[in-house]
This record gives sequence, structure tokens and C-alpha cells, in this order.
Amino acid sequence: MYRFEFNKEEITSKELMFVVANMVIGAGILRLPAFLAQSTNSADGVISILISGTATIMAAWVMGRFVKYFPNTQFYDFTKTIITKPAAWLLTLLLGIHFMILTAYEVRAIAQVTRNYLLPTTPVEALSLLFLFVIQYAVFGSRVSLIRLNTIFLPIVLAISLLLPILNIKLMELKNILPILTTDVSGYAKAALDSYFSFIGFSVIVFYSYLIKDPENTSSEAAKGMVIPILLYVMVHITCISVFSNNVTANIYTPTIELGKEVELPGGFFERFESIFFTIWIMTIFNTTSMSMDISLLAFTSLFKRLNKKNVILIISPIIYLIGIFPKNLNALDKVGDFVSYAGLVYTLIVIPSIFLIAKIRGLAKR
Repeated sequence: MYRFEFNKEEITSKELMFVVANMVIGAGILRLPAFLAQSTNSADGVISILISGTATIMAAWVMGRFVKYFPNTQFYDFTKTIITKPAAWLLTLLLGIHFMILTAYEVRAIAQVTRNYLLPTTPVEALSLLFLFVIQYAVFGSRVSLIRLNTIFLPIVLAISLLLPILNIKLMELKNILPILTTDVSGYAKAALDSYFSFIGFSVIVFYSYLIKDPENTSSEAAKGMVIPILLYVMVHITCISVFSNNVTANIYTPTIELGKEVELPGGFFERFESIFFTIWIMTIFNTTSMSMDISLLAFTSLFKRLNKKNVILIISPIIYLIGIFPKNLNALDKVGDFVSYAGLVYTLIVIPSIFLIAKIRGLAKR
């Protein structure tokens, strides 16, 4: 009897577009409007989103251009041919640790918000553990199946997100958005940096590129994948500012969820729309966190050949949980987020472009 292989371990560049979009749209969007409002006036945060968004589109295109020269090759394998084996080993190890900490941050962030809005009497430690168990279950399975969940979840999340401005349209006030262009240069720069931190998830390109069966289209699809969260972030920020005003948005912990609380549907059919919105939003955060942990597994298994995927999951899961529950309060959690964000900034804007440049100079990225 022959086994029918219905699910080959490969994806299309179009599916990579969904991966990039879903990886970027994580827990960050729940708080981004507050960060932007703290640095800019009225709706000027949109300009910072567009500035950092343009930079990330270019960076994503460069990454897509880079990996197409090394088709069907994992990150560690093609990196060691460019910058020597010890340097590639250390870089891959650091990136594995980076995505492990990112997983811990996402697990704790979603547990914290769940406690605040859905389960106020449940300890954060218990919620973190339960969410981590679900993530473990996801990464135990097929990597391609996990990636393809993006094509299912993303349209649902985008549809619910589009309802936010539509259902809040009666509460919007034009005076909250105007006047524009009143923020100083330092404010735009700070807001642009905060925006970029919410976009760094596009670095998944270099790890999942070995699964792409049509690498020639990787750069264009990666850039398209970045356009989706940029437009979504602009829409959410304008809605928050027009409904709450800049000063109020700056002092709300999760303005995006608070938008859902403002919704009042006729007839009282849904009395708490924010619960529905947040439940749907967990879907995309689940994908983001699952892929973060999966990339960490991919990095570690490529370095330690004797360890299989199951062993690595059992080793790093307790570490992820401990890192996640270590912050004692929201300020400490924000510091963990800052650490992950700055590490991602260095990785996406300095490390990968530098490796690409070295490959070009050595003639390894040439066709």
C-alpha cells in the first residue's frame, strides 16, 4: 500500500505574501496608536507610518531579492557560504534566541490583554501557559500547514478590522484629525521608529524562503505583503484619533480594542463588540506567535542536527514561559518589547543587507 502525499513541503510566493502580512500584524497594532499619539499631534502619526512603511517595503524587497539567489536552501546553509561557518552559526543562534524572546513577549502580551478584557480574574501566568500550549500544538505539526493558516485567518481579521471605522463613523470628529503637519521633526522620527518596530516581522522571509517553489517572485510578493499592514495601520490610527482625539489615545493602553468597546449596534444584538473583535484578533496573534516559535525551532534544528523538532520544542518551551512571566508589570513588559524591537531593527536594516552586500561583492548573488 502506498501513502498518498497530498501536502508537499513547499509554498508559493503568493502564500509568502500572506505570511509576511500576518507576521507583521501582531500584538503591536493593539498599542501602536497610543505610541504614535504620544509623539505626534492630531493625525500626524499617519505620516510616520508611511515613512517607516516605505522603508520596510524596500527592506522586504531586498530580502526577497537576496533569498532568490539561494533557492531551496535554509538560512544557515546559505549564510555560511557567504560569511564563514562560525559567523553564520553565531548569527543563526542569536536569531533563534531573538525569535524565542519574541514568542515569549507575544505570549505574555496576549495573556495580559486577555486578562484585562475577557478574563479579569484569571492569573496572567495561567493564561500564558494555556496560550503557549496551543502554540506548541501548532508547531508540532507540519510547517507548511501552519504557514497556510495565514490564507484562512488574514481575510477574516481584515474584514473585522474594516468594521471598526464603519461602525464608529458616527463617533468620528474631523476636528480631532486637524490641523495636520504640526509635529516637530523629532516627533515624526520617534513615531516612525515606533511604527517600524511594529513592522519588523517581515524578517520571516529569509527563513521560509527555502520552502518557496517560485523564488523569482519572492521580492515582489514580499513587498505586496507589507502594503497590507501599512494600510491597516493607517486606517486604525486615523479611526482612533478621530474617535478619541490625540490626547485621549495617548493615554489608553490598547486603543484598538477600546474602539470595539465604543461600537453600539442597533437592537442590542452584540452588547460587547470588543469581545468579538478581540477573539478574532487572537487568530492573527496566534499565527504570529506560532511562526515566531517555528522560526526559532528552524534556527536551532539547523545548528544542532542531533536534536529533532520535538526535542527542541520541549527544551525551549519552559524557557519561553519563564521569559514571558518574568516581567512583573506592564512597564517591564514594554522593556522586553523594546529589546526585541531594537534587535529586529539591527537585524533587518543592518545585518541582512550587509550579508547581501557581501554576497554581491563575492559574486555569490549573481545570475
